[in-house]
Amino acid sequence: MTLPAAKISIPEALAADLEAFPADPFPGEAIPIASGASGRRFFRILRGEQTRVLMAYPPEPHENLLFSAIGHALRAEKIPVPKILSENRERGWVWLEDLGERDLYSAREEKSERLLYYDQALETLHRIQQLPEDLFADRDIETLPGFDQELYQFEQRYFRHELVDRLAPNFPIPATLEVEMKELETRLISKPTTWVHRDFQSKNLMIDLEGRIRVVDFQGIRRGHRYYDLASLLCDPYVNLPADERQQNFEDFCQLSSLSPQEEQKDFSSACCQRLMQALGAYGRFGLGGRVEFFQTKIPVALALLQSSANEAQLPGLAHLAGQLKNLDLPATAQVPEVKPVPRK
Repeated sequence: MTLPAAKISIPEALAADLEAFPADPFPGEAIPIASGASGRRFFRILRGEQTRVLMAYPPEPHENLLFSAIGHALRAEKIPVPKILSENRERGWVWLEDLGERDLYSAREEKSERLLYYDQALETLHRIQQLPEDLFADRDIETLPGFDQELYQFEQRYFRHELVDRLAPNFPIPATLEVEMKELETRLISKPTTWVHRDFQSKNLMIDLEGRIRVVDFQGIRRGHRYYDLASLLCDPYVNLPADERQQNFEDFCQLSSLSPQEEQKDFSSACCQRLMQALGAYGRFGLGGRVEFFQTKIPVALALLQSSANEAQLPGLAHLAGQLKNLDLPATAQVPEVKPVPRK
């Protein structure tokens, strides 16, 4: 239940670094860094006083191949992404500036610190959304196809197949829910688009040694709904922000964007529903199917957020479903046939 993984050992990582940076002191050390479920592997390379991160990626999904070009373009536009130091595209290796070990998730407990970094994250997201629509095309840089009807439907099916079918395989899905999903899709499609990171959550926002938010895992950037990334940030089950902070952050973002929170609330809540269904699909696949405990523990939190967001978005059938699923006991594992992804991801 994991993606194809990059194949590189600790000695191979160190040898690769010696080849890429022959002038640095040797011997050195390659320390594996937790890699999640992406299939990529990360190593912190220490050679003398030099430190950097080696990312090894498999050729699939295709967005892995887009990382460096997109990263250079974002950095040129002053978006705070890590500096790319070197790349071996044939082998799937990229060396990155070492941002340290802290991320926004690590700042979740202390309120004053959390507020400070969320303010930075909101400002960074606003800057990403202000990037020109033709930014990458003008540089002949490929990005993934934007959010469209097919992708929104895929995320909804992903939720149904990987989460609902694992938790409650015989659960009756009312016809009214299908109507609501179509309504949600229509709402999202009908709005103007911005650049969307697509996974703008606490573990993809590093805090560097100078206390600045830095964005990673940006290779999936594409055009999409204005509030999809904001939903990823504020309805992040990893952190589970207090409701009052979530609302204040939403209003602060509206102020940055010169928008009315009252007029935008329903659109934001709708985007939260869509994003949470996508996240819950992943938690079902990797948490229940792959037995990754961290993802399992986030399922009840995400379902509670989905229930609340669906009520705010006036999607009562979805709210009812989330509430019922939230009250079920999680199985240790639950296998269902592999979901076939849509052609455009």
